[in-house]
Amino acid sequence: MGAVRASLRMLGVVGTLLAGAVVAAAFPMLGGRGRALAMQWWFRLVLAMVGLRLTVRGPAIPRGALVVANHTSWQDIVALGLITPCRMVAKWEVRGWFLIGRLATAAGCLYLDRERLRCLPAVVERMAELLGGGEAVAVFPEGTTWCGRGSGRYRSAAFQAAIDADAPVAPVALRFLLPGGIPTSTASDVGPSSVWVTLRRTARLRGLVVEAETLPALRPRDYADRRALALAAERVVAAACGLAAAPASGHGEFLAA
Repeated sequence: MGAVRASLRMLGVVGTLLAGAVVAAAFPMLGGRGRALAMQWWFRLVLAMVGLRLTVRGPAIPRGALVVANHTSWQDIVALGLITPCRMVAKWEVRGWFLIGRLATAAGCLYLDRERLRCLPAVVERMAELLGGGEAVAVFPEGTTWCGRGSGRYRSAAFQAAIDADAPVAPVALRFLLPGGIPTSTASDVGPSSVWVTLRRTARLRGLVVEAETLPALRPRDYADRRALALAAERVVAAACGLAAAPASGHGEFLAA
């Protein structure tokens, strides 16, 4: 039954991707609110096709916040997009993903080329502009995905945008759970796994839940610098997830996975 369920859900996902292409084509005709509603509709469709349920608890995310979360899977992006309309920061390679890249670009995704870090200041500057204009921007500061049983150090570059815009930082803790509240790493994109491999694993499961806990916002002015701000966000998310402490190495400058 798991294989049959996975096959049907994979067909549903292909249909959802095609629907995403239609949404992307319609974006130039939509206003800001229309685009946000269209993206949330598409995100809900993705969750329904994969068989994943989202639960949310905690305070509302402030307007114009830098949203930061732990990162285990591409499905984290869907969860954050449903919690609050936001501009995502992603690795450059996402632009070339089948249909997804087209939709991400149409939705205003910000891309970082990790092979050309001289472009990083321009990305941070653009983030600060968006935050200052009241738009939420979401980033995964670990710089890569983790299995869900541990976490990485939060790279500090993204937090400079919050400091420059005097914008709140909204930490979000994400957990994938099986029925009964049992943590699982099935949905994790780690090692050589591709998005499609993770998708097939997820599609075989019944009752998978992604639990999102929004945490109290952090104010940049309360911290000495961006590294202190990044460390504070890292610690509150890890504590909320019950994750193992990150290695004690210094913060790098990669911005997003």
